[in-house]
Amino acid sequence: MSEITRPVSPKARPAHGMPTHTWQHSRKTSFAAVAAVLTLLLVVPIVLGSRDGGAPTASAREVLTQLAQVSAAQPALSLGQGQYLDHKSITMHRVQQGSYTLLVTTSRETWVASNGTGLQEEHAVDVSFESPADKAAWEQSGERLIWGNFSNLGLNGQPSVCNYTTPGQLSTENLDSLPSDPDALEQALRAEIIHGDIAASSQAKQTSTMFEEIGYKLANYPGPPQQRSALFQVLARQPGIEALGSRTDHLGRSGTDIGSTWYGVRSEMIVDPATGQVLEFRAYQVDPPSSLGSGMDGTPSPGVGLNTDGVDDPGTLLRWSTMVRMDVVNSLPPFTPTCG
Repeated sequence: MSEITRPVSPKARPAHGMPTHTWQHSRKTSFAAVAAVLTLLLVVPIVLGSRDGGAPTASAREVLTQLAQVSAAQPALSLGQGQYLDHKSITMHRVQQGSYTLLVTTSRETWVASNGTGLQEEHAVDVSFESPADKAAWEQSGERLIWGNFSNLGLNGQPSVCNYTTPGQLSTENLDSLPSDPDALEQALRAEIIHGDIAASSQAKQTSTMFEEIGYKLANYPGPPQQRSALFQVLARQPGIEALGSRTDHLGRSGTDIGSTWYGVRSEMIVDPATGQVLEFRAYQVDPPSSLGSGMDGTPSPGVGLNTDGVDDPGTLLRWSTMVRMDVVNSLPPFTPTCG
C-alpha cells in the first residue's frame, strides 16, 4: 500500500454546476483535450502589491509558514487494494479562435489506483464569448464553434473525453520521492525547473516559475505531510511573493490568497488555512500584456508589460482552476464509453 497524504476534501458547494488550475497544466495525467461551454467573464479588483524581486513581505512569509505548519499536521492515509484517488477540477481559460475569443469551462475528474489504472473523464461545462464584439466577429466569420477535437456544444451531457487506463498510465505522483528538508527540496526544484532562459531571466520570472510548479504539485498530487509542508516552506523563501488576504473561490469557499507577478500577469493561489489544501488558481492581467504572453520563458525587452507608474492596476481574470476534491474512494463510478 502506498502512503499518501489526505488533503482534507473541502465541502464543495454547488455553484451553478460549475467546475474546477490550474489554469491547470496538462502534464502527467493529461488526457485528450477539451470541448466548450459557458463561463463568466469576471473583472475583479486586485490588491496592489510588489512586482519584481525584493524580499518577501513579512505577511507573506508568515502566511506561508503557517500553511507549512498546518500541512505538517494533516493525517496521512493508505491507498489500499481496490481504492482510488479521486481528483476533480474545473477550469476556465480563454481560447483565441481567429478573430474572436471564447471563454471555455471544462470539468475534469480522474480516479487512479496505486498501480496507475483508473478512469478519466472530461466534460464541457460552458462556453461564452468574451465580449459582444467577439460574438459579432464569430457571426460574421460564419464559423462553427470548435475547440480541440469537438464541435458540438453540450454533447447531450456526455463526457467529451472518457476512457479506462492501463497499469502505469496514470499516477498519484506521491510526493514522497521529494526531499522533506526545505534546503534540499529547493535545490532539487531549482535543478528541475530553473535553467536555460528562466535562469537567465529576472528574479520575478524565477519566482513565478517556482510558484506555479509548487502550486501545481500541491493542488494535483497527494503526498506525505512532511513533503507538503516543505513545499510551502520553499515558497516562503521566494522573493516577491505577495499575501493578498482572504478570497472566495468559484465554489464559495474562503481561503488565504497568495500571488506572484511577472510581466503583467499575476498568478494567485487560494489555500484553505485549516488544511493547507489548494482550493483554486487564478491569473489576472494586472499590467499591459507582455510580448511573451503569460506562460512563455525568457525575459521581455525592458519595460514590456510594465505600467509606467510602477503600480499594478485592477485586472481582468484570464483563467481559473478550482480544485473540487482530492480524496480516496473505494470504487469507480458507473461508466459507459459513449465518447471518444
